Amino acid sequence: MSLLFNGAAALAREHAAQQSTIDELLRLDSQAALLAARKNIFGITQHPQAGFGTEAVRPDSNQVLAIYGVGKLLTAEVLLDSEPHVFKHSRARPVWGSSLQYRLERILPPCVYLKKSGQAQVICLRKGP
Repeated sequence: MSLLFNGAAALAREHAAQQSTIDELLRLDSQAALLAARKNIFGITQHPQAGFGTEAVRPDSNQVLAIYGVGKLLTAEVLLDSEPHVFKHSRARPVWGSSLQYRLERILPPCVYLKKSGQAQVICLRKGP
């Protein structure tokens, strides 16, 4: 009976180690996909030796990267405090982005009208390179 219990315990430890490896591989794959998406969508790159997250090299702090859509169905991609955000015309909060401090007032090309802590901010597309 003891031999059966020890064998089951060893099998459980082996399964836990395999699951841990799978979880780590999934985490690394997710990080790589997120970094690729940030690079493709927002042009954000990261130093190879940098850790995942806040050490990324980013463009200027607050700027409009793109405004697209038709009529009133506009979407704006904006860098706010060096973090990428995506706003839709019908939502005050960003649909993508970590900061909930900013609220969308309106998108009126070439500018995006926001509020942060009650203060109005207007950020416009830059002309040229």
